[in-house]
Amino acid sequence: MKSVKTFPKGLKAIIATSFIAASMVGCSTAPAATPTAAPPQVVNVSLTTYGFKFTGDKIKPGEVKFIVKNDATDLQHEILLVKTDLALDKLPMSSDGTEVDENSKDYTKVGSVEDVEPGKGGEMTAKLDAGHYIYFCNKAAHYTLKMRGEFTVAP
Repeated sequence: MKSVKTFPKGLKAIIATSFIAASMVGCSTAPAATPTAAPPQVVNVSLTTYGFKFTGDKIKPGEVKFIVKNDATDLQHEILLVKTDLALDKLPMSSDGTEVDENSKDYTKVGSVEDVEPGKGGEMTAKLDAGHYIYFCNKAAHYTLKMRGEFTVAP
């Protein structure tokens, strides 16, 4: 004679419910969470009389927000950012030699904050890839007076 095992009614309901719940795992209709974009790196830039002061650590590839303030009390300034393999003092100059040639093909213009009056400021955000960057003020003679600098973006 065969023996048949029977389960109490309540236990049958628990087993059936558990089986149904287990089979539905991963069947949710809720949308998948979308990853949030990382906030941009922030670099504060102070424009001074013929100089720059940067705050911030090493710049890594990705979105970078430059917050610019003209802390000079006497002169309008600007900051232009270019990507290039040229040396800091070798950017091509305009025909009169007073400014960097902004139409040159020897570099890639990344961004700028232009015509910043004393005490005023502005911002620019740019996606920076690994490489060599030069920043400078292109007001008449400011580049030749060494209002320029450079940095390297690296992982």
